[in-house]
Amino acid sequence: KDKRSIIYIVGIFVFIILFSGTENFYSFPINPYKSLFTLLRYPNSRIIDRQENSFARLELVESEGVKYAPGLSLNFSGEIPEQLGLVTDGDGLSAITKLEGEDDLEGLGKIEFSDYISSALGFHLIGDKRKVLIIGPGGGLDILGGIYNEEEEIWGIEMNPDVKILLEGNYADYSGNIYNREGIKILTGEGRSILKGLEQ
Repeated sequence: KDKRSIIYIVGIFVFIILFSGTENFYSFPINPYKSLFTLLRYPNSRIIDRQENSFARLELVESEGVKYAPGLSLNFSGEIPEQLGLVTDGDGLSAITKLEGEDDLEGLGKIEFSDYISSALGFHLIGDKRKVLIIGPGGGLDILGGIYNEEEEIWGIEMNPDVKILLEGNYADYSGNIYNREGIKILTGEGRSILKGLEQ
């Protein structure tokens, strides 16, 4: 009898879930401590673009809280330019740096901060300045580091094709057109697979 009661209660519970709306059933809440919710807590913050594919969900966020410069050295005393937050699956944070109207980026003081983040160390360890490869360029911060350090050729492998679409399309002007610049080649796909297919 007790087993029947339990089965009956569970059945009612499942029925309520399934028929209270499939949208609610499949829409799982995002942890409120993830990057997306943290940025949206700032006044006047908003999501200005959203892309979704089988790989991931992207949200582009306009917020005063976007100051993306991972590992920024304390020796840097300048300012980080305006940025848009590029959030993957609610938590993975990158940023698109505003360089609208800036054609000559080499040595531009506005992107000097990109030479003070932890990943910039690689540019200083490379003796040959002709070619660099960036895995997961995202919003383009490491590309800016390569431009600032006058790398002649920059290759990037971005896993999410929607990131490339954003940077080459609607936000090309905003970002200083870095994904479309001469000497920069962005490929999409899984890093190791693409590297195996390259002959260089």
